[in-house]
Amino acid sequence: MKNYIAAILSLALVGCASVDYSQIEKSTAQVDYVSHERSGDKSINVSFNYAIDNFSNVENLYGCTLHYLTKTGFTVLIEKQGYYQKACEFNAASGQATMQWKIFLNEDDESKMKGFTHPLQAQIRLTQKTASNNQSATIIGSSALFVISK
Repeated sequence: MKNYIAAILSLALVGCASVDYSQIEKSTAQVDYVSHERSGDKSINVSFNYAIDNFSNVENLYGCTLHYLTKTGFTVLIEKQGYYQKACEFNAASGQATMQWKIFLNEDDESKMKGFTHPLQAQIRLTQKTASNNQSATIIGSSALFVISK
């Protein structure tokens, strides 16, 4: 009986072991039918359809972020310094996703707005983890640019 319990516990521990994301084949993704609406002054709700080719059913493998076009390129606004922020995670090869994302559209917040293009343009990017830390991910697909109105 002790051996039986030990075997079950060891199998459970193996199942909980961390995933080597670098060994998972890279997927590609399509993002379309993007719609968005303001949710108060500092956030928006974004909905979109997605399809991930070569989908791997691994927990926390895929995510999405909202990137804003600035005068020097794209940026993603992160609330906590040093943390990779995912707005959504995917557990199916295709479907519809909705996310809420913080934005700065208040004209009074000049320090954050100076670097942005006007009108404010954004893009949804789907990502795939490449390492077990939360900051290593690669872009596997993105939407067309869309304008966020004030």
